[in-house]
Amino acid sequence: MTLETQMTHLAVGDPAPWFTAASTSSPRFHFDTVGGYRVVLSFLGSSKHQPSYQVLQHFAALQSRLEALKVPFFGVTIDPEDEGLQSWIANPTYFKLFWDFDRAISQQYGVCHATPDGDAQPYAPTTFVLNQNLQIVGVFPIQATTNHVEQVMAWVEAIPVFAPPTMAQRQAPVLLIPKRARSRLCQQLIQLYEADGGRDSGFMRQIDGKTVEVLDHGFKKRRDVLLEEPTMLQQVNRLLVQRVKPEIEKVFQFSITRFERHLVACYEDTNQGFFNRHRDNTTKGTVHRRFAMSLNLNGGYEGGVSLVSRIWHAMVSPGAGGSGDLLLLPVARSNARHPRSSLRPIVLLL
Repeated sequence: MTLETQMTHLAVGDPAPWFTAASTSSPRFHFDTVGGYRVVLSFLGSSKHQPSYQVLQHFAALQSRLEALKVPFFGVTIDPEDEGLQSWIANPTYFKLFWDFDRAISQQYGVCHATPDGDAQPYAPTTFVLNQNLQIVGVFPIQATTNHVEQVMAWVEAIPVFAPPTMAQRQAPVLLIPKRARSRLCQQLIQLYEADGGRDSGFMRQIDGKTVEVLDHGFKKRRDVLLEEPTMLQQVNRLLVQRVKPEIEKVFQFSITRFERHLVACYEDTNQGFFNRHRDNTTKGTVHRRFAMSLNLNGGYEGGVSLVSRIWHAMVSPGAGGSGDLLLLPVARSNARHPRSSLRPIVLLL
């Protein structure tokens, strides 16, 4: 096994790939069933690799702590001789090993890649920390010179724990997903808006059988920049396909296939930006729309999106959480936007 110090293509914010694999507790363990837990997933390669052996040994000594924290540990090995390590397992609920002898899981996570000639594949032992939504929140290469386990455990314990279960309340059908975009991309889009300044944003109305844009500052006050630069569009679309599309499919059982346009928009506090109650698919030219998506590029502001139907009236404030948070809502629902802040909330709209 050839070792590499850097290889993985998965990054913080990406959804962790699901898989089914043989493990020390089940011949077909479904990894998605650990959703709801903070998770440590460690790709060890082989215990013959001394740093991996030490990491596994250290985690094995922490089984009582893992149980107390309700944090399951999963070690992934590609070495059949590592089946002898089952004797290390004292708590099979919170300490498991996956047998990845064909390297299929390792390839999914990018710690090794198939070679066309069948030669030995380079392998980069790596530990991933996942939050309760099985989203990657930490990536830690396994190296001899680091306090690997201490770093991983500190990162895990910093993940907020879910509040105890409560009775379900009437809830608007929206999807609020934290930290979908990296801060660098958010800043690039903000700079694009600041450099352009945008144009007055209208809304669509059906007039004389045609869908036309109408400007009315009594109904909507916002400025938009149409995102057209190919490289930036590619970055945004890659992010949406990789980090947002899977979440929509989980919640709404719907696979998005296209984006109508990409707007970087700003609700200026100086002129009291807003958008009154409306639906986004009421004309012949917009009837194809299914979802409206807002990615916050800055945050910390008050106000948000008001959603109304015959059975609920809810306010959602994605901007309170910071940059990179995403709100998605069905366009058939009536909604209004009333941000209140001196921070000039800037969002990417699709």
